[in-house]
Amino acid sequence: MTDKTALLVIMDGLRRDAVSPERTPHLWRLWSRGTAFGQYRSMFPSATRVVSSSTATGCVPATHGLAGNSMALLDADGQLHPHDAGAAGFLPARRAMHGRALDVPTMADRLAVHGGVVICSNVSPGAALAHDPNQAGHLFNRVVSHEPGRPLPPLSEITLSVAGDRLITERFLSEITSRRPALGVLWLGEPDAT
Repeated sequence: MTDKTALLVIMDGLRRDAVSPERTPHLWRLWSRGTAFGQYRSMFPSATRVVSSSTATGCVPATHGLAGNSMALLDADGQLHPHDAGAAGFLPARRAMHGRALDVPTMADRLAVHGGVVICSNVSPGAALAHDPNQAGHLFNRVVSHEPGRPLPPLSEITLSVAGDRLITERFLSEITSRRPALGVLWLGEPDAT
């Protein structure tokens, strides 16, 4: 528990040119009161699993090791196996083949002893797990959820939809209010899902 919580809210697929007083008045007001990072650009490739890993680690794909939404992993016998990086089993498979899920620590790893993190993610389980593949914090997703060191039941009532984003946002607000983590991450699936 900390006195202050940094909040990171991502709306998957929302480009800055789509935010305007006419189209998104609430976001526009929030944006006009906050800080805009004019030099910010997405990762390349600009795929959710890559961007999730880069956001979680602060590193480019060549450093954290997740280079696309689909990847081939080399096993101990030198055989390549294709994987969907959005699947819940991808990062555990990468850990089994390479000894680690990502090649560098995530913010969840680094903040575990400094107030921890709460991550509520309404995108693929692989993208959600990229924020905390080592179960250092609290992760809530419709397919995979955990608290430090142990799995929790998934939020199966949440769908990849506007209604699902509303439910995950309510859960996020409840979790950050009760836990007061150092960092709260809310990753919404819209507008990318539609």
